[in-house]
Amino acid sequence: MGRMLGPVDYGILESMVSLLYLLSIPIGTISLVIVKYVSQFKGEDRYKAIGKLYHKLNIQLLFFGLLGLMGYFLSVPLLAKILRLDNYLWLVMVSLIIFVTFFSGINRAFLQGLSKFFELSLSGVIESLGKLFLSIVFVVIGLKVTGAIGAILIAGLIGFAITKYFIKDKVREFDLAENLGRRTMMRYSLPVFISTLSMTSLFSTDIILARSFLTSYDAGLYSALALLGKIIFFLSGPIGMVMFPLISEYKAKEQNYRKIFLQSLVIVAMVSMLMTVIYFIAPKFIVQMLYGTDYLKAASSLGLFAVFLSLYSLSSIFVNYYLSIKKIIAAVFPLLAAILQIILIFLFHQNIGQIVYVSIMVIGLLLALLMLYYWKNERK
Repeated sequence: MGRMLGPVDYGILESMVSLLYLLSIPIGTISLVIVKYVSQFKGEDRYKAIGKLYHKLNIQLLFFGLLGLMGYFLSVPLLAKILRLDNYLWLVMVSLIIFVTFFSGINRAFLQGLSKFFELSLSGVIESLGKLFLSIVFVVIGLKVTGAIGAILIAGLIGFAITKYFIKDKVREFDLAENLGRRTMMRYSLPVFISTLSMTSLFSTDIILARSFLTSYDAGLYSALALLGKIIFFLSGPIGMVMFPLISEYKAKEQNYRKIFLQSLVIVAMVSMLMTVIYFIAPKFIVQMLYGTDYLKAASSLGLFAVFLSLYSLSSIFVNYYLSIKKIIAAVFPLLAAILQIILIFLFHQNIGQIVYVSIMVIGLLLALLMLYYWKNERK
């Protein structure tokens, strides 16, 4: 899409994607809670409790999802002003994507909690390929940004259908008498929400603010760099996805779970280090290969984005580890970092370099705090 749309339109598309990340925070929160408790119930052989949780959640989220949709529609004019958009349709389509994502996200969280990683991965691959194919077709026929966002919506519907097919037989049996521990879940949801909000903000808000402070062209360049940096997180992200339910399940069985965390941390560190070296050695080649000559001006900052997303990936592993073992006080650290990042970008935003240096400094501080917290807990 970066090649086909050009920097200006691509900047618009990536600002919509970043908005999607931020609006997905509620389902991200619910998903982590689901993974935690489904993996725990699995460790306790309480499969009928898993079925009850699935059916209860779908009914409740349909109500709250429709309510949230109406509230979002009222905020569309304000969002359009902040993002400097002249087309409300893009923002309306974003809301429909989020609504679909609520239900496919629930299905994926249950698959993850049940350690059905093949089905989880297959649904994601098919949805991503559908998104890629449809976006190319729609942009070729002249729909531009609208076509690219429409492809995300249609692919999301495909993803929902596939995950529903994979999960339906695994949650068919349920017992309404099962005690799910709703109060405990609600208490656990708050720190999960705070950490999900904060970690999502750390790699999404910068793109939205860049859209507000930089020229349209530079905002497009920033979006391209941000996505190239996110490749590092996307490569290492599945490690955390597998780690979370395994640690939760091992903890429920009172088995040693620290080894899983340390192995995950080492793998993510190795992947991040390798990608960062590559980004520093051949930035122009990577930018030109993936985005074309229109984006070459941004190549000099690619290595810095690699540093930022490498530190982010390591921080994410720590945060997921703490949440999986219910060390909920750790959620405060990402929140402080997210607030600090927004404040500093408001103060320093003259060019791409300033914004990314702010992000590196903030995420580096966050990782240092998380490591210190881990060291203090291990000493105990």
